[in-house]
This record gives sequence, C-alpha cells and structure tokens, in this order.
Amino acid sequence: KKEYYAAVKKKVLIHKRNATIRIIKKYLDNNTPVIAEILHSAFHYRQRRTWDHAVIITGYTQKNLYIHDPDKWEEGRHRKITIKNFIKVWKYLTPQSGRSLFIIENK
Repeated sequence: KKEYYAAVKKKVLIHKRNATIRIIKKYLDNNTPVIAEILHSAFHYRQRRTWDHAVIITGYTQKNLYIHDPDKWEEGRHRKITIKNFIKVWKYLTPQSGRSLFIIENK
C-alpha cells in the first residue's frame, strides 16, 4: 500500500475508478497500455474461485480489446476479447473498485 500511495502522489501511477472504454482507447491511442482490474472467475470460466485479477490492455479494434493475461493457467499469453465480453467481466467487481484502471505514466 505504501508504494501505491507514493506512486499516486508522484503521479507516476494514475488510478481511475468507473472508467470507460473511451478512456482505455484514449491511453492506447497515446501508446500507453492500461491495467484493468477484472473479476477472475467471470473471465476464466473454468475457475470456481473468485478474486480480483489484473490484465494489461495493449490494443484494440472496433470490436475487440487485446490483452496480456499474466494468469499462470493462461501462461502469460496475449489474447483477444470482444469489448462486449470485456465489459461484462469488468463490471462484476465490487462498487468500491468499480471498473478500475491503472495507468503507469511514462515520464
């Protein structure tokens, strides 16, 4: 937690809650990947356990997002997900986190 608050204070890390797809695209258009917090069990259908999970969004098309998933079962691979399905797994989080994005500023 200490490192998180220090990074936010220095504006190296930006934490956006209740973010939108438009915000994701804005950062990607500026060659800045974003980290999205999602619900693991909704994203990895075969898993029954539930916890928050983070993926790195690296690109998009009109209908898809391209993500890097560090999950050990996914072997850290890049994958494509429709924007519609991404929104479903993104919105399942608690109201406290609510569509969280983390952006690491390249200064």
